Amino acid sequence: MRRQSANARTVQMPYAGPLLSLAFVIACAHLGGLLFAALRQPRVIGEVVAGIALGPSLLGALAPDAAAWLLPEASEGFLDAVAQLGLVVFMLLVGLEIDLRLLRARRRLIGAVAAGSVSLPLALGLGFGFVLRPDDPAFALFLGLALAVTAMPVLARIIKERGLGGTSLGAIALACAALNDVAAWLGLAGVTALIGEGEVWIAVAGLVALAPALVAFRALLRRAGPELRLPLLLAGALAAGAVTDEIGLHLVIGRFLVGLVAPRDERTPGRLEPLALAVLMPAFFLTAGAGVQLNGLAAGDLLLLAVALVLAFAGKFAGTALPARRMGLSTNESLRLGALMNTRGITDIVLLGIGLELGVLDTRLYSILVVTALVTTIATGPILNLLGQPRPPRRTSPAPVPT
Repeated sequence: MRRQSANARTVQMPYAGPLLSLAFVIACAHLGGLLFAALRQPRVIGEVVAGIALGPSLLGALAPDAAAWLLPEASEGFLDAVAQLGLVVFMLLVGLEIDLRLLRARRRLIGAVAAGSVSLPLALGLGFGFVLRPDDPAFALFLGLALAVTAMPVLARIIKERGLGGTSLGAIALACAALNDVAAWLGLAGVTALIGEGEVWIAVAGLVALAPALVAFRALLRRAGPELRLPLLLAGALAAGAVTDEIGLHLVIGRFLVGLVAPRDERTPGRLEPLALAVLMPAFFLTAGAGVQLNGLAAGDLLLLAVALVLAFAGKFAGTALPARRMGLSTNESLRLGALMNTRGITDIVLLGIGLELGVLDTRLYSILVVTALVTTIATGPILNLLGQPRPPRRTSPAPVPT
């Protein structure tokens, strides 16, 4: 018996360091979330900032020995695996939170605002991209997508915290963000197809072939009992990710599509979200923060950051507020909608991480665009405060806010 115990210790000991590193990362993310919540900011932004602080920009620069001890190289593989699992669950949640039934109430208004909120920042990003790299259409398209993204998961939380759940403005914002998310991830499929050097037809054919499988999978989920639905969702997301990766697209496309076609069930996000946010995503924020090197930015990079911020703010505000005003919303509602749609948050950071992984972005541009995503999201609350509360808020018949 004593010999078995010794053998067990021998097997378990290599995992002690990685588990302690994960515990440290989770604790830092939780503290960052609490700090930002006290500042009336979304907790998830504080968790992202904590991940960046644990990377080379702060802890690695100020206390490299402490960073090497708390986050040793031996833990990297384990933390990367946890981060990838977090990304699987996050992409499922993004797809599950998109409820296209929200489009039925005011289709023309939502269609016009969604189109404007995507097309104008996308066009500005494309132009900016071609200025920076005239001969790289994949880079230009990716930069346009990075400016056009709205983070629906973070937006849903802001809407709840601001008491906009169930209001007409909240429902419109969520519906437009849903269409923004669909456009962003399909646009990412276009970027990865362009990088594939002439393999676009394989990607298109693969997506067409995947469509009936997704329809059949949706039917299977409808018939499955509650105890089977969650494991089927996770297995389906992994399988669909493998398929989209094989046809030259990114893993996240398949995972997102599975969440998008899955039947709406409020219990499923409620079971996935605590695990993802409390344990898995902090590891992803650490890996995302490792690519941010703010201390490596030169003075000229600050100009690029300023241009990115101006284009991001102006593109979303004008692209959202102008169509909203033309379609009958008041000036205050249109501006508030523009502020809400500027919420980029975690969705943009996931997208940017994929750009870094694919080689579309270098570390310098990745760092600049991550800061842009964080600043535009952090600014949402103060801008809403400046605009004030519209009176009286118009309410729709039950328009559920995703959790």
